[in-house]
Amino acid sequence: EYYHSSMLIAGICNMILPSFGMPFVTASLPHSPQFTKALSEYDKTETPWKVKKVHESRVAPTLVYLLCFCGLVVPSVLELCPEGVVNGILAFVGLQGILPYTGNQLIDRCVLLITAPSEFPKSNALYS
Repeated sequence: EYYHSSMLIAGICNMILPSFGMPFVTASLPHSPQFTKALSEYDKTETPWKVKKVHESRVAPTLVYLLCFCGLVVPSVLELCPEGVVNGILAFVGLQGILPYTGNQLIDRCVLLITAPSEFPKSNALYS
């Protein structure tokens, strides 16, 4: 429910805010699939793992939005964070989005295009 309501809010904001010169809202903040995946509890007895429960957290998204706002209002705060930390976080998030078998079905399916049929995974959520 949380993931879908956040995407609904992002969609509504993308319809209204650009009319006033504001940038588009992207799914790269806490309502992204990575954030939802991190809050998911899996039933590891089944193959592929089934999601048992997704914990709802409004604290982390609120903190992220507050920190983004703080960076806009007081840009000197950004100087406190070393550039290497920012680059490391961006590299990690970028790799999580493009590495196979990390939840990105487009990449997973592209890998299957160049994989021999005999090496296909026996049980895979891509086939369901």
